[in-house]
Amino acid sequence: MAITCTFGASQLLFVAVLLVGLAAPGWVRAEDALEALASGDECSSEDGVDCALNALQRRGERVSGSASTEQEQQSLEFAAAEAEAEAEAERLLRADAEAEAAAESLRSLLSPRLRYNSSAFGGRRAPAVATQYDGLEDEREFEVQADGDGFTHVFAVGDWGATLPGHYTAPNKRGPGQKCPKNCGYVRGIDDRAQILVANVMKQRAGISNPQYVLNVGDNFYWSGVQENCGSAHADGLTFKNFAEGWQGVYGGLANKPWISCLGNHDYGGWQFNHGWPQQIGYSFVNRNWVMPGRYYSRVMNHPGFSVEYFVIDTNAFDAKSPDDDPEHNICGKMHTPNGATCAAGGGPASLYSCKDWFWQGYNQQKGWLKAKLAASRADWQVVVTHFPCGTDAGFFRMLHHSYGLDLLVTGHRHDQELWSNSGMMGGLTCFVTGGGGGITSEHPPHGMDSSEYGFFDLTMSKAKMHVELVALNGNVIKSSWVYPKSRR
Repeated sequence: MAITCTFGASQLLFVAVLLVGLAAPGWVRAEDALEALASGDECSSEDGVDCALNALQRRGERVSGSASTEQEQQSLEFAAAEAEAEAEAERLLRADAEAEAAAESLRSLLSPRLRYNSSAFGGRRAPAVATQYDGLEDEREFEVQADGDGFTHVFAVGDWGATLPGHYTAPNKRGPGQKCPKNCGYVRGIDDRAQILVANVMKQRAGISNPQYVLNVGDNFYWSGVQENCGSAHADGLTFKNFAEGWQGVYGGLANKPWISCLGNHDYGGWQFNHGWPQQIGYSFVNRNWVMPGRYYSRVMNHPGFSVEYFVIDTNAFDAKSPDDDPEHNICGKMHTPNGATCAAGGGPASLYSCKDWFWQGYNQQKGWLKAKLAASRADWQVVVTHFPCGTDAGFFRMLHHSYGLDLLVTGHRHDQELWSNSGMMGGLTCFVTGGGGGITSEHPPHGMDSSEYGFFDLTMSKAKMHVELVALNGNVIKSSWVYPKSRR
């Protein structure tokens, strides 16, 4: 049957648009689509085109209404996201204020010359989260003096934080079945008070060489860091107490000098990740001499006539494994990590199952940062300070020595004293391990006070050369090496 009807211009345009929409994407003929509407469920066969047009209009209204509903939903979602962002910004502002207030309350317990001054040149407010200043160039002011011959002395030590409160050396293994102290060749009088012995010889030598600062390669508190949860970057009363007993109380006047410091695996918790490592970073904004503004950072020390730039990085990814792997040597281990552990509020891993990726992604990010910083450095010496020992990621550090002019690598983690002079494995780079600070029993029995198992390093610096000396418990230098600045490409 032929269908005839008269339409105005606006009606024709309306019909054309809707018919095109109905035809897509198959692009059936418009008259077929109109016929389908006329005979469809919405119209009886008698209603004809008028009903079809009404059906088209109703469908258009439904489409329009659906679009309007979708826009309203998007508006609601946007408003909710905006409110959430505002609430998070307010939370961060409160956390920032709380962190600074907590730091200030502890600063007041220190003598004025030891307090971190957040309003001075290079000062910053205490971080709301521990990772806030990662990659920072620390600029707090220190004065470095040379001796009568124009040389400057710097000490280096690591793995020193014996268990508190008694400063008892954490008992390690010295091989299969050789658990200290029972059957490991334990030497009483040395192994059981190693931190105190190392600290004593450091203080004795300080009277002669007058070190201007200390390089600290981590594992600052055994067994498992500051006994606080990682959910806050605030240094609190227990953190303050740990530092007073384990650092200031042991090293005396040496703790009144800057300690350029990094975190070790035991500072995270050893076989878990959720202990008080953020609080160690927070303490850096309480006591100006505890230099650890982030997990990684740089620091230029201006010596009379020359400068040294230190790049402190976190290599603890090498102890961050899958949760079920190596439970005795795994920061991300399932066996010892409490259920539901999270450091998200402190800036760390959100869960056990994101822990490994958090460490490795962070380490890869640091490697890019380190190359860029070395390339831009204008200091006379470039030195990396980190926890994991010589030989770890050797190819990377070999490349840094050859292509970026890295002069020296300072490490720890292995519980002894090693000097890798012009190391072939590392392409001629000199590296040393100073993991014999006495916080944990050494790799092998010490066999006397002149052993290389416990001790520290004394670096004598000038613009032209550096003398690296390994100092034993009796104060004797048992190994030494000269280092010269690497030419830069």
